[in-house]
Order: sequence, then structure tokens, then C-alpha cells
Amino acid sequence: MDDEEQESLKLDGSFKNVERPECLNSKTYKLKNVPNGQGDVSHLYLTVCNLDGKPFEIFANSKDARVIGKINTLMITVSRQLRNDISLEIIAKDLLGIFDPDTAHFIAGSNGIRAESLEAHVGYILKNHAKTGKMDTK
Repeated sequence: MDDEEQESLKLDGSFKNVERPECLNSKTYKLKNVPNGQGDVSHLYLTVCNLDGKPFEIFANSKDARVIGKINTLMITVSRQLRNDISLEIIAKDLLGIFDPDTAHFIAGSNGIRAESLEAHVGYILKNHAKTGKMDTK
């Protein structure tokens, strides 16, 4: 993104352009059997990268092309929020409130915890990452 594009994003003057370091510490979580909204399930891998002990950016990967476009859009938005000092807890809370009947599911290995959407499942992961730096589903 060039300077002109970044300037156009400054809606209220508070946009931060944070330089990304060459290397970041990260944790990757596997979301098993996530519905794609088309009646199939796939796995999704969510990587949370930390800078100075705080989440800095988030990436997602999946073999399912029907899921990855939607989720990558979300990850770009979440990463931008993190770089502008929006807390992971607030982001997770917002994601947990999203309902989508096509992607609602019970989280594999969670003893019956229901994600009301794919986005809510991501919120669940981020909430647990914020608390412990790891996912604990038991």
C-alpha cells in the first residue's frame, strides 16, 4: 500500500502505519470440521502473530476456497484493528456476537461449545488466546 492509499484510509486522522518486523512469534490453532456454508466441512488454521507480547496480526489458511476468501477479509480487518490498539478481547467479543445459520456448529473437542458462526469460532479462539496464549477446549 502506498502513502496515498494509506492517507485515504485516515477517516479521522487516527490510522497508524506500524512497520512490520522481519520476524514475529506466533501460535497456530487448528479449527477442525468447520462448515463452509455449502454443506461441507473443512479445517481452518488460524495463526496469531505477536509483537512485544501483544497480538499484532492474524492469518488464516484453509484448502477450502469457499471459506478462505471470507475469512481472509476478516483477518485483514482484525489485523488492522490490532495495529491500531483495539484490544483482542474487544475484537473477540464482537466476533462472538455474529450469527450465521449456514456456518453455526459445535466446536470439535470443546465438550459441546457451540459457535454461532465461523466468525464466532474465530472469536472463541481469539478470546482464549487473549486469556492464556493457548486454546483450551477441555
